[in-house]
Amino acid sequence: MATQTALVIDSPVNVSKLYSLDEVSALLDSIHGAIQRRAHQYFEERDSRHGSDLGDWLRAEDEILFASAPLVALLDDQIDIRVDLGGCQLSDLTLGIEPFRMVVVGHTRTDVEEQDGTFFRLVNLPGEIDPLASSAAVHNGCLCVTLPRMQDTHKFILL
Repeated sequence: MATQTALVIDSPVNVSKLYSLDEVSALLDSIHGAIQRRAHQYFEERDSRHGSDLGDWLRAEDEILFASAPLVALLDDQIDIRVDLGGCQLSDLTLGIEPFRMVVVGHTRTDVEEQDGTFFRLVNLPGEIDPLASSAAVHNGCLCVTLPRMQDTHKFILL
């Protein structure tokens, strides 16, 4: 099944490109680097004392990967998802939509590079959706995504 990827705009999702394996790898490296930088900040906040490396890493992972879980609403003909952007600007947001999952990656920027924030949300969908008919918009700092469900093409016959 083909993977569809989309970039967020203020109107319906514009499916503009597919990510190559190299681009996905670079994205994952970026997320790993953001976790690494945040863990090092925690280390420095503890006056660079050794002994809590794993705790710093897990705290950074939790902040970047798991903070503010998306809200998912299952409706008869669509799935609605809301993601708090935590100050992320629309221009620094990437939304990937596939038939069975959605990925949101955002970057918040400050004047100090070490304080830049990255977040990553992966939503495994409970059923197949139509990526090309999906729409997304940002309202009051929240990404609102509507994913039309695919019609059930399987017919079951009770014998």
